[in-house]
Amino acid sequence: MLVLFVSTVGDRSQALAAPEVSLDPAPDGTLTVVGNGWRPGQHLVVNLGRASFPALADSTGSFEVSTGLVSYQGPLAVHRPASSSLASARLGPAEDPVVPNPLAVLFAQSLVSGIGLAGVLGGVVGLAMAVARSIRSRHQTP
Repeated sequence: MLVLFVSTVGDRSQALAAPEVSLDPAPDGTLTVVGNGWRPGQHLVVNLGRASFPALADSTGSFEVSTGLVSYQGPLAVHRPASSSLASARLGPAEDPVVPNPLAVLFAQSLVSGIGLAGVLGGVVGLAMAVARSIRSRHQTP
């Protein structure tokens, strides 16, 4: 139980999925670039062959870019826009981090604490019952 408690109270950094990109045909015959796994609110550039398209990851880290192209030649790449500022080029937390609801965090912490407490109390009751059975069996043996 202690390991469970420590693992839930420990590091609360946000885990990000590995970025994924796919090229899907739109109903009108053009190409749409769909991606996920980026930081929410992150500005991106999608390169499809020689064409470039701006993209902005939504609150889930996903984006969708309608290219208007029917075909392309060359690589498909997604990257952060080039910037002359070193501050924007460094890795770090997203500019607009997702902040969990404080009541949801409190509820989750209370739930984990309650489960831990129930486990400890269950162990104490089980131990007390084992001791009581042992004492009762000693008194009943002539």
